[in-house]
Amino acid sequence: MAFLKPVWDVIKGFVVKTFWPWFKEHALPRLKEYFIEIFCKILRSFKEEILRYIDELFRNRAKRAEDRATAAEKQAGESATKGEKEKYEALAKVWREVAEEMRQENEDLKAKLDTIETTHEMKLRQQISQVDVDLEIDDQSSRLAIGGTKHELRQLPDGRNATRYTRIG
Repeated sequence: MAFLKPVWDVIKGFVVKTFWPWFKEHALPRLKEYFIEIFCKILRSFKEEILRYIDELFRNRAKRAEDRATAAEKQAGESATKGEKEKYEALAKVWREVAEEMRQENEDLKAKLDTIETTHEMKLRQQISQVDVDLEIDDQSSRLAIGGTKHELRQLPDGRNATRYTRIG
């Protein structure tokens, strides 16, 4: 098994000197973009879910206000006195204004959510693209540094326990 130590040293040297710089330059930017797109899809899906809820909520409220306005107009048409008719017409006008305010608030909220989504997507892109990733391998340990935080990796195989990693079957 001691013959595996020089082989492992060559592999480790290849990883540190050749593969890792290539990976950081060519593969890591693509992976970052992939993660950005995944997170942006999740963000958009979350926003769409909220929009559906808000839209339904405000449409229901606007419809109730419209129904009340229609009922007040009907009562105005059936009123026996001019004063009662004016009262119900005023009430119908107020309910129509409430319905219109509900529609407008719905549109305002949608626009606000679009702005929030755009802002957070830009922040997400900036933060992920700025994350630095580095690999440190020595004889005793391996560490992956992500955004300045180092994470110990599983011990790399050496000549004594390499068979555990290379056994087939």
